[in-house]
Amino acid sequence: MVVGLIAAWLLPAASLRPAASLLPAASLRPSSVAQRAWQPQTQCRSHTPVMREPEPLLSRIARLPRRVLHSITEGDRINRNAPPPPGERRVGVAFVMGYLWPERGVRTARLRVLASLALLVVAKVFIVRVPFMFKRAIDAVVDGAVPRSTSVGLMFAYGVSRAVYTFLQEGRYLLFTPVGQSALRRFTADAFAHVQSLDAMWLGGQSTGELSRVFARGMRGMNALLRLVVFNIGPTLLETALALWLLGRRYGGAFLAVSLATVSAFVGWSLLVVQRRVALLCAVNDTDNVLFTRLFNALLCNEAVRTNANEDFEVRRYDDSLALAERLAVADVKTVAALNVGQAVCFWGGLGCMMVLCAGCVSSGALTVGDAVAINGLLLQLQQPLASLGFTYQEIRQATADMRQLLALLRRLPRVRPPAGAPPLASAGTASRLRFDGVSFGPRLLMGARVAKRGLLAHQALRLHDPGRGRVTIDGDDIAAVSLSSLRQRVSLDTILFDDTAEYNIRYGNLSASDEQVASAAERVGLLTPGGGLTPPQGFATRCKAVLDEAFANVTVLTVAHRLRSVMDYDQILVMQQGRLVERGTHAALLCANGTYARLWQRQADGGGDGADAFWRDGIPDYCELVDSESIARLAMGDVEDALTLRALDSVDGRGQGRGGWLW
Repeated sequence: MVVGLIAAWLLPAASLRPAASLLPAASLRPSSVAQRAWQPQTQCRSHTPVMREPEPLLSRIARLPRRVLHSITEGDRINRNAPPPPGERRVGVAFVMGYLWPERGVRTARLRVLASLALLVVAKVFIVRVPFMFKRAIDAVVDGAVPRSTSVGLMFAYGVSRAVYTFLQEGRYLLFTPVGQSALRRFTADAFAHVQSLDAMWLGGQSTGELSRVFARGMRGMNALLRLVVFNIGPTLLETALALWLLGRRYGGAFLAVSLATVSAFVGWSLLVVQRRVALLCAVNDTDNVLFTRLFNALLCNEAVRTNANEDFEVRRYDDSLALAERLAVADVKTVAALNVGQAVCFWGGLGCMMVLCAGCVSSGALTVGDAVAINGLLLQLQQPLASLGFTYQEIRQATADMRQLLALLRRLPRVRPPAGAPPLASAGTASRLRFDGVSFGPRLLMGARVAKRGLLAHQALRLHDPGRGRVTIDGDDIAAVSLSSLRQRVSLDTILFDDTAEYNIRYGNLSASDEQVASAAERVGLLTPGGGLTPPQGFATRCKAVLDEAFANVTVLTVAHRLRSVMDYDQILVMQQGRLVERGTHAALLCANGTYARLWQRQADGGGDGADAFWRDGIPDYCELVDSESIARLAMGDVEDALTLRALDSVDGRGQGRGGWLW
């Protein structure tokens, strides 16, 4: 029976799929983030069977420890020696566990780890001796060969020994907890820093709610992994090995064989059921992602939901995900029930066989009553850690499933990286020149023939991504050869408000600003903090952005616009079409050139439908007649309506009349 259970657990993964059969086919589909971003690393594989020569059973048994370790640590990375794919780095659970023993860590942390491991060994060696202390007390009472005070002392020592074991356990936790929490903090900070360094375009294509959920679950998995591997798996295996060794040494091969069969059947059944839960755990994670994302999006876009009267639709979508979560929860309870029943049959059946052997030996005088009590106590003492072993292995698999998507994020390398030892961007005051030299867009950035890629051009100035060909320079320095922090501190893009206080948003552009500077900037625009609410109203947001208006003085501002009225007063307007620069000039010059810009202006005027737009459209020919021969166009700063009005006033009598306009 034992060999059969282990052999069943060693079958190929394709044979371990009944847990997935509890779910509808749609429930095992990867989530949207997994489909777009890390499908090769995190998708819950179905492992389609492949016809090949069957592996001998002995070979499978020989590979059992390695396979268990592989399933715990590396998940779906099959060949550890193979180099990581392009654009990735090697990151596994071994990398994560390295935070417990940092190469340049504090010496105290390493001493704490060693001390906690030493206490672990002492506690386990001590606890396996406790049942034999109870044996001596029972034999002393039954035989009556020792004084009553000695029997009472042995009984009391047995109780004290249990308390000592508890003290050793708690001391181990107290020693290790600061190290574990420090490792968790450093790992979390490093993971957050790595996510911040990923390509902006890639992050922009992901679901914010789902990414935040992946990050939170990854931290939970990291915490569970540190706790379970150090304080559950190792101690349980050590205690089991010591107990089996003592049984064989004291009571012979028959007791050793029965106890070994009991433990093997117990562990084999536990691992078999847990292996069958892999697909279920992945489906639970995906459903949890969908639930959180739908709730997050519905609350974030609550105004759009209400204005479109789609409350019932959102509730139905959320309820569909809840129904799937309900089915998964029922399947999980059934799996846990099967685990518990199988463990009970294996353990209590083995214990019954051991007691039958003890009864025969006690009857024949080979063993004392105390020996029977010691054997029973030792096996009962193993029952709790062995029972937790199945759940521990299950929690480790859950932790690795939780961490798998986060580890996929950590494996991903940003494409935009400064060279090693890149110098900061040289400061040239306010006279900096931004130049796009032969810039083109690679095939990964093509988004359609009708897209001009104006936004991509602005992103390249910040090096949010690199051009497919050419280079971008500031004062002659290639931005690809300087550090990213110095570049992005010099070049600003957009004004975005965080869901935080007004002071936080004003200070964000210059973290070194004093409280007086922040207060002065807020006072100049009449900014008042609202009394409540999670996000500021639109007027509040507009005033926050107005604080930054003075930052545009004496600097080059690159604006991406769709509405042409917003760029009429700009010194230079660059017109792009299908990724190429086709026109350049002022508003007046571009209108009179009758090119792409003029056609866009005409189209927007036609789309307006109001009298003002019609006046602007019909007045363009008259306006262009003034560009070369009149100074009115310069006085009107490129506005068609102002230019024609000034020309009409030129014939009116008044003080200061002259060629080019009327001066009041």
